[in-house]
Amino acid sequence: MKIVKPDPKALDLGRFGAGRMKEERELNYPEKQAEPERPGVARKAADRRVTRLDDEREMARRCFGYGCWNAPYWFIGQEQGMAHEENDDLRLRIEAWRYFGSRELDDACAFHLHIGETRWCGEHAKPQPTWKKLIRTLLTFLGERVDPASVLAYQKHNWGRQPGETCVIEISGLAGNNLDVERDRESYQTERIKDIRDRMIRYAPKFIVMYGTSDRAPWRAIAEGAEVIPEDTLPITIWKRENTILLMTPAPASRAGNWNIYWERLGVRLRSLTTVSNKTLDQCCADSRM
Repeated sequence: MKIVKPDPKALDLGRFGAGRMKEERELNYPEKQAEPERPGVARKAADRRVTRLDDEREMARRCFGYGCWNAPYWFIGQEQGMAHEENDDLRLRIEAWRYFGSRELDDACAFHLHIGETRWCGEHAKPQPTWKKLIRTLLTFLGERVDPASVLAYQKHNWGRQPGETCVIEISGLAGNNLDVERDRESYQTERIKDIRDRMIRYAPKFIVMYGTSDRAPWRAIAEGAEVIPEDTLPITIWKRENTILLMTPAPASRAGNWNIYWERLGVRLRSLTTVSNKTLDQCCADSRM
């Protein structure tokens, strides 16, 4: 049998060369091992996480919203919304809340501008979907114009401002893009409801609009002991406590809340149950920002 020797020129010398180079590289330049994290760096990172959690807990307990406790017109929702761009990250809002003194109430425009949210106040403001419906109720109650320009002007210059005539607060102290976002909504709810009741009794606003009926328990707790006022024409519940009218209504995002006429009818109903306050803006917020 004829034996054919392989031609050295035909061998895949690149494969052998690559293997040899790899061996030499591993021999001369062993893979760099990750350096263990220094204890001081790890401790600082852990401290920052703890501080952030402490700040979030304090905000959940003590941050209520905007405006003034002694304002005559209150609006209470379940929790503040957030822009999609915030990615449900609370750090920027916590920093702003700290910047303004960790108070129970802040100025709505100043707070939003501080976090870079310029859509709702300032020269180029747009109507905020929830606020514009609530403002329509208030302007109707006050006997003012409710055209879009008037509603937007009130939002820019009066809504949740200090000093001002509105108190715009939430049951939860932490904002979220929606109610499905993971937040601690339960830990301080009892204490927060008690605080709201105490301030309601102390400052006796003309009316309180409580919107959102997915969880009615907080509204009933705030209105506990108040007289129920019969209502047959609107999908609302009304209570009266001394000189304060409390009204529970579906949220602006609900089916009923989609219609401007609904919020105007709420204003007419509130006007029939109470009288317009003559308290000046300078009198509001004089001692109620905390």
